[in-house]
Amino acid sequence: MLIWHDPYNETDTLVILLAELSGDSTVLDTTDALADALDEEDASNPVLCLYTRADIAVAERMEQGDTATDAVETWADQAAFLLGKQRRHRRRVTLVDADLVRNAPVEFLDWLKLEDSESFAPDPAPEGDPVLLMIAELALQANPAAQSLAEELQAASVTFSETGLAAPALPEAALDRYVAEKATLQTALRARESEIAKLRESQSLLTGQNRTQNMELSRLGKELSQMETRLAQLNQGLDSYQVQVSTLQEKLRLSTDRLADKNQLLDTLAEQLKQRQDEIDRIMQSRSMRLTAPIRRLGRLFRRPGP
Repeated sequence: MLIWHDPYNETDTLVILLAELSGDSTVLDTTDALADALDEEDASNPVLCLYTRADIAVAERMEQGDTATDAVETWADQAAFLLGKQRRHRRRVTLVDADLVRNAPVEFLDWLKLEDSESFAPDPAPEGDPVLLMIAELALQANPAAQSLAEELQAASVTFSETGLAAPALPEAALDRYVAEKATLQTALRARESEIAKLRESQSLLTGQNRTQNMELSRLGKELSQMETRLAQLNQGLDSYQVQVSTLQEKLRLSTDRLADKNQLLDTLAEQLKQRQDEIDRIMQSRSMRLTAPIRRLGRLFRRPGP
């Protein structure tokens, strides 16, 4: 197995753990190396690409000296590269958010068909500088192309849940079809039961019922059994879907709460930034700064190199 990661992001330890646990693995840390490996390696050798969420990746590059614009463009180029390779080598390349691996290590090992090991205990994702994260989010929002790439990357990636690989959300139309099919079967079942009751009544009145009537009764009995079995399966499936819907609703609620917390943090940071700017403005407009302005200009004059 080939494992690719971005060395600019905090995924080194995670990749080392995966490589040690999987045994025969090759670690790649550049897009050129990944491209060469996909062209040269055995087509049956799977490739696992661990990437970092857009805002975190941009903030980490900013922390290393990139401007917000350059960081977003660099991340967008990398995301477009990964999506292109995933489309071209769909059966080989799998995209995984590193945060999901950290949050669901057991499910991730099950998905890779690797034995669970206590040695695979990834460190939690670094929290990062909240100010840089806020700037990264604003820079991404200002770049519609990058936003689109982030959404496409997330849609093309493997997701996990507490029960393993996360199944796609059941569309409302499909749920409605199951409910409608159940109601139709119940109606048909009642009709069959009524028909069987009539036949049995006729059988009690006509002691000389012929063989054809007996065969018809047997056929209806089989159909009734099949309908009851199908109805039981539909009831079981409907219960399962209802549990999934409840789980998704709870996750949505938690996501909404987390979003509210982030919005509150942004408001706090904005207020702190405004207070600091006001303090700087007061200092720059103070009487002492105006009185010492000639001295600062003389200092700059004397520090100026001669001809």
